[in-house]
Amino acid sequence: MSQQDLAAVSDSNGDQNPDKTAPMCPACGSKLTRRSMRRSWKDRFKSVFGLWPYRCQMCYMRFTGPQDAESIARYNASTEEQVRARQQEARQQEEEQREREEGTREKSSGATSEEPDKK
Repeated sequence: MSQQDLAAVSDSNGDQNPDKTAPMCPACGSKLTRRSMRRSWKDRFKSVFGLWPYRCQMCYMRFTGPQDAESIARYNASTEEQVRARQQEARQQEEEQREREEGTREKSSGATSEEPDKK
């Protein structure tokens, strides 16, 4: 299910308030997150300091984030930077992998395509 599909479903059910901002998922960068139940004493302890458990609707990761709008904006800015850095790093690794594969193909094709000199 795409982010737009999930957004349409959540808007139609009235589950999420469109005026309220939601923390961004630190794993996939989606803003389709919901508050999750406090399950342990750690969750309850963190909530005293304004950190609440959330769950991403795209990747189902559970994480802790702030509850008030101002803190969510700061949290989203830092999370967005981290997600961008991870994506850029992944792109660089893919490019390096592609270059390595092309290099090995050239070496293997160069050895087999050489024909012996005919006199």
